[in-house]
Amino acid sequence: MSHFLEIIAEVPPKEPANRWPPIHLLTEGELFRAFVTLPEHMCPDGQPRHERVVFFEVFNKSNALIYLQPLLAHAWVQDTSDWVKHGYIHGIELVRTRQYNGLSENRDVRVFELDSNHKDCIRRDGVYYANPAQVDLFTSPKVQIRLRQALRSIEGGTPPVVHDITHAALQAAIGFISGFEEDSYQHHPGVRELIELLRRATNARQIADERRAKWESQQ
Repeated sequence: MSHFLEIIAEVPPKEPANRWPPIHLLTEGELFRAFVTLPEHMCPDGQPRHERVVFFEVFNKSNALIYLQPLLAHAWVQDTSDWVKHGYIHGIELVRTRQYNGLSENRDVRVFELDSNHKDCIRRDGVYYANPAQVDLFTSPKVQIRLRQALRSIEGGTPPVVHDITHAALQAAIGFISGFEEDSYQHHPGVRELIELLRRATNARQIADERRAKWESQQ
């Protein structure tokens, strides 16, 4: 292997660059996600065991459940004092855990991923997402704006602003590697393959950017 490829191999992997900070960093406390299975009398017609995906913020993560029960009582005008006890509220987790461990390329979309095929969920590229119609947001305005942008992308099948490598960065990488033309590195099969891979990625990135611009113009 050439010296150039050895240098690449020694570079430790890192997370994709993000133009925006993760959603959980916009909160003053902690952002949680929970599932709420509605009691029968609250379920929409024809939808028994209707389930909601609820996002909410708390100052202290140790009292998340204590906070959520009265929050839902006020928001939905219900007696929720025994909802945790009877399992109506379940599956509570920190959103930051989901953002770092999810499958989607975009962190914002990861917070809506589901671990299994829930009823009425949405499937994109083999990943299950919460149905936007069954999501409730009890968050601060900044967090709510970001979450709603991600929800719109899931509903419309178009990814939100991409937080990965940019088209310009890919072109710069090709130019950098191509700069070894006077060296023997360019003749190494691995270098040629790397340049071809970057060019394909650049074309895909450009197409994605054009689709993004078209989609945004229609909103």
